[in-house]
Amino acid sequence: MAESRKNIEDKKTEALLDTWASSRIAVFGQVSIMVVFGMTLFAGVGYLLDQKFGSFPGFFIAGLVIAFPSIQFLIYKKIKAYSLDKTTNLK
Repeated sequence: MAESRKNIEDKKTEALLDTWASSRIAVFGQVSIMVVFGMTLFAGVGYLLDQKFGSFPGFFIAGLVIAFPSIQFLIYKKIKAYSLDKTTNLK
């Protein structure tokens, strides 16, 4: 039983590595777009708020500070969902 479980885990790991190797350019492109779009969106909103209230660079910096962890969380969720999708098809 333990050997069978190890074999299944090894197959999942192999499939995941093969998937990442074959689609790394697509994953890199999606992550890059998420970073650029997210940073632009949050920084742009911060910049517009600074223009409205005359407080440059306060809201701009706050937008960047909020954008970074938000984008990292979205990237984590995207990668995790992608990985789970590829490994669940092996059962």
